[in-house]
Amino acid sequence: MADLLPPSGIHPEPRAGLLSRAIVVGFAAAVAVWSSWFITHLPWIGMAESTSIPLLLGVWVIATAAAIGWIGESRRAQVGLLSGVVGGLVGLLILGSKIVPDATPEGPVGVARDSSLPPVYLIVPGFVALGAVLGLIGGVVSVLLPRERAAGDSLSRFGIVVSVGVVPLLVVGGLVTSTDSGMAVPDWPNTYGSNMFLYPLGPRSDAATYLEHSHRLFGSLIGLMTLVLAAWVWASDRRGRVRVLAGVALGLVVVQGVIGGGRVLMGSTDAAADNRAMAMLHGVLAQLVFGVIVALAATLSPLFRSPLRLPPNRAHRRFKAFATGFTHALILQLVFGAMYRHMRHGHALWTHAGFSLIVVLLALLAGFAAIGLTRSAEDNEPAPLGNEPGAVDLSCTLGRIGWGMVVIVGVQFALGWAAFFVGGEHRTAASPLEAIIRTAHQANGAALIALAALGFVWSRWVLWRATA
Repeated sequence: MADLLPPSGIHPEPRAGLLSRAIVVGFAAAVAVWSSWFITHLPWIGMAESTSIPLLLGVWVIATAAAIGWIGESRRAQVGLLSGVVGGLVGLLILGSKIVPDATPEGPVGVARDSSLPPVYLIVPGFVALGAVLGLIGGVVSVLLPRERAAGDSLSRFGIVVSVGVVPLLVVGGLVTSTDSGMAVPDWPNTYGSNMFLYPLGPRSDAATYLEHSHRLFGSLIGLMTLVLAAWVWASDRRGRVRVLAGVALGLVVVQGVIGGGRVLMGSTDAAADNRAMAMLHGVLAQLVFGVIVALAATLSPLFRSPLRLPPNRAHRRFKAFATGFTHALILQLVFGAMYRHMRHGHALWTHAGFSLIVVLLALLAGFAAIGLTRSAEDNEPAPLGNEPGAVDLSCTLGRIGWGMVVIVGVQFALGWAAFFVGGEHRTAASPLEAIIRTAHQANGAALIALAALGFVWSRWVLWRATA
């Protein structure tokens, strides 16, 4: 644990470079634009491009402005311009789907490019230039927004962006499972024989193909973001265990991608012959990868690197014990849920339902233990977190984690029973309502995984700072 802290406390952060700030803003805007692109192009919505394209451009500008205000950057125009270039380069991953004809409900089409479009050598730099213009506009618009006094350096902020970026991937993956679209594209890494990044995808695509292929594209985005995060950590963070954790996160993302591809190659469009074990492993690992990335983001925060000392208190060990028990129980519960979600075995369902009571109990114990640490000093007993500078920030952090556990586990319990009563016995959701409830249960479970990871990491940090 000592290796997670700098040798001589927290190191002063140098003035953030323009590029590092632009990377944070550019990827944050990319996550917002990609998520909006997915929603506006859903075949069920059928939104016309005359409507969706202006909407996406607006999202790009607003997301850039909001991100610049969030990082507290004063060089707004410069960061906006450079972040637009970053966002444009990232957007090339999905640009290919728009320079080839749309897939039709009758099946996949060829990848011959639409002859009415300009040449590719003009489209690509033109798109990046458009990103730069939109970023510059976002930088100017951000002047109208309040500028936050940034408490974190660029690396810690980017860790948060990567953590948030995983959420759309999990939601899309949940929709793939809820609609049983995992084998809608029978080959990998190509899509119907074409380059994955050049497969035509639009509002007229088959719904199952759209979900599965979008899931792959979001996976490529998270792979890129995790690679950048790991490289950034290795280049700038001297804490050995944090560097190892970054390597673990990157390795798990790569393994997750390979397992996803293996699930397709070893699967079958015949439901009876499909490889559900690989699908289940892919689903479970996705949640664990999310937890690891969230834990990594926590270790990159300025508060985690601070030299704050805490007074010894028995409540610290209690928080660690409950947080550890909650994390382990939640992982086991995740396996039970995945077994039923993918296998539809009755015993897995009842085990999942029964074990949920234990998970709820441990979540409440861990949550209230975290909240208890935030109390003020009492007669003849110091405050559990002490009175040193930084104790207030730590109190806010633990309070949010604790209340988050209490609230989210309650919502998850309710969503679980809603899925039980509304959801059918079949693997494929019979209605959009079933698919939404199942996916909401899975996505809210991911939020619980994130809170468990935060509780796991911070409970150990608190105990260490009280005994160091």
